[in-house]
Amino acid sequence: MKKISLFAVALFSAVTTMAQPTPVDVEPGVKGPLPTVASIDKTVPANQFVGLQLNRITLTSIIFNGHYYYETWLSFPEPSDLGGEYYTLEYTVGDTWETFSNSDGAVHFTYDNAIPSTPSGVTKYRLRMHGGDMDGYVSNTITTEHPTSNYPTHVSGWATSDDDMFILVGREQMKNFTFSVDAHDTSKGTMEEYTQDSEYMRFQWYRRNPYNYDMTAIAGATKLTYTPTLDDVGYELVLEISGDRDHCGFIFRKPLSGVYNGIVSVPVASSPSYYGPDGIILNTDYVLSDPAKQLVHVEYMDEPEPLPATIVTKKPGQYAIICPDSVYMSWYETDLAGDDYKLTFQYLVDWGDEPELWIREAQFGLPAGRLMAPLTVNTVLDGSPVQATVDVLGPDINGNIVMKATATTDENGTVTFDEGLYTLGDGYYVRAHTAGKTDVYYPGVSSMAQATLVKPGQDEDWNPVAITIDLKGGGTAKNGDVNGDNTVDVADIANIIDIMAKGTNNPQADVNKDGTVDVADIAAIIDIMASSH
Repeated sequence: MKKISLFAVALFSAVTTMAQPTPVDVEPGVKGPLPTVASIDKTVPANQFVGLQLNRITLTSIIFNGHYYYETWLSFPEPSDLGGEYYTLEYTVGDTWETFSNSDGAVHFTYDNAIPSTPSGVTKYRLRMHGGDMDGYVSNTITTEHPTSNYPTHVSGWATSDDDMFILVGREQMKNFTFSVDAHDTSKGTMEEYTQDSEYMRFQWYRRNPYNYDMTAIAGATKLTYTPTLDDVGYELVLEISGDRDHCGFIFRKPLSGVYNGIVSVPVASSPSYYGPDGIILNTDYVLSDPAKQLVHVEYMDEPEPLPATIVTKKPGQYAIICPDSVYMSWYETDLAGDDYKLTFQYLVDWGDEPELWIREAQFGLPAGRLMAPLTVNTVLDGSPVQATVDVLGPDINGNIVMKATATTDENGTVTFDEGLYTLGDGYYVRAHTAGKTDVYYPGVSSMAQATLVKPGQDEDWNPVAITIDLKGGGTAKNGDVNGDNTVDVADIANIIDIMAKGTNNPQADVNKDGTVDVADIAAIIDIMASSH
């Protein structure tokens, strides 16, 4: 099986060096069922391909044959990416398609952009493929409107931030976008600079179908920022900025890219409530309509591959993703919740001023602060170090208390568990025992019901969390005495059968100390009874 990945752990490596993020714990199903979204037309016209897009049009100050000339900045996939050799660029003046040429004839484009200078009558552009299986195919058509103005305008700069990496319903876009142009008044010989805050800027948002590149203006979306709605799900968003023509003349288009190629999706917030070698229990704020399908879609190198996992709904909005350690501990890069929904983690990050919500893509891995962590256990008897067996117990994915780790302390009565323990959840029970002594639980009690849960991790100096268990609380052990009547007999076997039937766990019933209560413990009691006669 090829190596794929379910939630990468290196999500927030850059962030954690500056601040320790605290994941937002999601209340299962708090938002109810996933909302219904309209389907999108995924058909591509015959003998066509998509990818041609307009980046900007600027008016030059050169006049030739009585016309202003415009620089039209276009971008598109490299022809080799689609199996072709080169493109030619076609445009219309009126209703006639013409091929963009120079003195040597039709220009061949073998790369991913073009900046043709064409007359002001041009209204449409398209590419024609040459060579390969798509020979003769044409691209989507771009319709343009040249920004007629007496002020030749140069786009001098633009910048955005990571805030726009996730194009999600309800998440404001482009709030930190900066933009500037230089407008040249040829009659006065002066230059003016205008920014995104200028009254001379005009804004319009479009939905773009990612399959055929049809563009539709969004009614009322005429500000720099825009918050996607359910109507936008499945589409890409394109912001167009233009001048008012009386002070500056240009067109600038910025498609939102994001980690999901700019496609708007409904965020499904999630947080793990359990993480172990047998899988994950995941809480989601929406109730998934088909969790078995929506939680196992995996893509590796753009190839869909099913995740070998079993999905069990524990309750609405809470799902156990059960998979073996050999698969689970590989990394799986997943695109969860289908084409129209993206499962995302939400992080509350304190940068020192005020908490800020950060969103990161779905990954089956532990958020920072919930990674594997060390635990040091010291065992003493009457205040002096003593060697003992130390067991770390915790729930499995089904809620049963099982052995998570076991080791023997050294001559100084110390052992450190460096791997396999996670800070996720309520913590672990820790017990210690030596030959001839009953089990003692941290902090020095005789039963799990009295024990204190221990959460592994580091202190302020990055030393492992350390606890001490004093074995003086352990009396003389009668291994196999499950019911505590100081006798090993058939009553103890009956107790084990009852524990197994109820699906509960009792460490005293784990006679052979293998971490589970099963028929092997009954066999161990029978051996003890036989050896005592």
